[in-house]
Amino acid sequence: MEAYNIPDSKIKFPTFDFDKKHLFYDDGLIKYIKLRLCDSDEWDKILSPYFGYTFKMIKYNETTSKKWGDLYEYFKEKFKITPEIYEKLKNNEYFKYYYTPIEQEKYLKKLDDRIVNNTTETSNNVITKFPAVFTRNELELYFQLINENEVRQQYSHISTISNSPICGNCSCYTCMKKRKKLIRLYESNVN
Repeated sequence: MEAYNIPDSKIKFPTFDFDKKHLFYDDGLIKYIKLRLCDSDEWDKILSPYFGYTFKMIKYNETTSKKWGDLYEYFKEKFKITPEIYEKLKNNEYFKYYYTPIEQEKYLKKLDDRIVNNTTETSNNVITKFPAVFTRNELELYFQLINENEVRQQYSHISTISNSPICGNCSCYTCMKKRKKLIRLYESNVN
């Protein structure tokens, strides 16, 4: 809301609409729809009335299905947080705004066994006890992906190996190839 300078957004949207699972604002020039990632399974139903046609959501960019999906699962299993970080999250205005009290409680409960009181437990000394996770090639791939996701997308273009969405108005070979891949994914999921 801040990025689009929606006037009086705190007054217009004092709470997130958990029943509709989105916020909608129309200033006459642009229509603004705010969605929660945790509701992504319902985005097709949420968005269809605004666009006038039915959407089909295609999941092709989930972390668990990528090459490093196992590493992501390993991270989720092993990560720890300090009590200070836990409190910052618990008191974060956006966390409180976009999650119901029940969702907040459920999320925080998952973190209860992740809290470490001794900060040395989160130091590199403990982390180095785990086996090496990245090879040099994997680290290079990681930095390449950071570049693609954070730098190239700012200039409205995406490289061939990125799993990011295609540029809607681009007719270059890379974007056309990604469109064809999406169409094949869609058609294989329709049956």
